[in-house]
Amino acid sequence: WDYSAAIKEDGSLWMWGANWWGRLGNGTTKDSNVPIKINVKKVSDKKGDKITKHGVVYTISDTKYRTVSVTRLTKSGKKKTKITVLNEVTSSNGQKYSVAAISSKGLSGAGKLKTLTVKAENLKSVAKNALAKDKKLKKIDVPSLPVRKKFKKAVKKLGKKYSIVIADNDVDDDV
Repeated sequence: WDYSAAIKEDGSLWMWGANWWGRLGNGTTKDSNVPIKINVKKVSDKKGDKITKHGVVYTISDTKYRTVSVTRLTKSGKKKTKITVLNEVTSSNGQKYSVAAISSKGLSGAGKLKTLTVKAENLKSVAKNALAKDKKLKKIDVPSLPVRKKFKKAVKKLGKKYSIVIADNDVDDDV
């Protein structure tokens, strides 16, 4: 291993060494040659921990690569007509995670949702049922062509008409 940990007699946790992906648990990715006292309540997020931002629930899906998935809308999100999926979210211990996926229940059932704005530039997947219950959704704003392709695959199977717009280029594509 490239890092070390020690527990002192008083029960405190101390870590030092390589801090790839924030493995020391001190809220940074900076290596340390000297032991750092770690607040045990904030050592690190576990896979499955939830982060809530702007009416959307993100679940940590990979702590090594710092990615999250959109798992569902919150109750407050259901009242909105517009939802934004962020590019990056910050957990309670200060770790930053990029949005990599939207689950099958991620955006489904918003009810009044008309416009979905996606800022996740490195989105790897959109589940085919992610938008299944959104009867009023008409427009999806995306940051890039690769993200548009992910949504095109997801919405094609639904048999509904959506306008997918690349925000920067004003390229419109009805699917």
